[in-house]
Parts: sequence; structure tokens; C-alpha cells
Amino acid sequence: DRFMLPIYPQNDTAYQVYSPGRGGTFEFNFCKGYANGIWVKAGAGRYVIRHNTVVDSHYGICWVTSNADSDTSWNVIVAADEFIRIDRFHPTYTQDGNLFWLPKQWQAFAERLDVVRGANRGRRCMLADPRFVDPENGDYRLLPDSPALFLKDEQGLPAGAFGVADPADAAK
Repeated sequence: DRFMLPIYPQNDTAYQVYSPGRGGTFEFNFCKGYANGIWVKAGAGRYVIRHNTVVDSHYGICWVTSNADSDTSWNVIVAADEFIRIDRFHPTYTQDGNLFWLPKQWQAFAERLDVVRGANRGRRCMLADPRFVDPENGDYRLLPDSPALFLKDEQGLPAGAFGVADPADAAK
């Protein structure tokens, strides 16, 4: 049909809300190897991005929209160029308790951290090895001595998507 246009599939982003979307929740997800882990490029709305694990990305989590009444907390982001990319902070936006590890560009990481902390966000974010059980074999659960256990939400769940491995599993 000459009126049909081919659609280019977008496969560079693991999870996204794109215009005309408005609001969304990303919780307990895992992605590895995408240019963008979680991308919000849509209309205003409440976005909740909590307890996700993003590994090996350019942007771990990226905001290109309003973040009023939104929350980006208790995520584990490893080996990213930019862990959480956001330029404007709405007064009701929350970002805290995230764990970052292995920045690909230290200067960019430090500059972004200054922006976040300058906006009085991310006071309890941490740069530390999350101590996964066996990431080479796809086990991204946390070891019982993971620093992510210091970053618990109001229900007592640690940062990341998978929780803590049973000590017997972690010893294997």
C-alpha cells in the first residue's frame, strides 16, 4: 500500500514513556546493555521509578519532561556514562537512596552529582559496589553484605530490583 509508512523499531531503550504518554511506574525491573535504561520523554504526570537495576548503559535513567510529584529512588545503576540525567527539578520531585557504581566518565559523574545535590536531592545516594551474587552468570541479587542494604525504602526493601540472596545461595 503506497500510503503505509515503515516504522523504525526503537531498540536502544529498555523501558520508556514517550509522548503522548502521561505518567507511569517502573518498579523491580532489570536491564543490561541498552543505550538508555529508563527514559521519560512524555507529557506531565506522576512517574515512579523505584527499585530497578540498570547495568551497562549510557543513561541509566533519563528525564526529558516535567517531574512534578515524581520519585526516582532506590535504584541500582552500574557502569553508566550518566546515572540519572535530569536538568530541572520540580519542588515535589524526589530522588534519593540510589546506588551507583563504576561510572564510565568520572568527571561527568561528579558534575551531575553536584547538580543533583545543588538542588537538594540525592542526599542518601551512594557510590559503592552493589555486591551482586554472580553478575557474570546473570545473578544480580544482592549479597548479604551489600551496601544497598543501607538504602532501604519505607517498607524496608533495599535498593535494586532483586533483593538480597539467601545466605546459603550467596555462599555457593
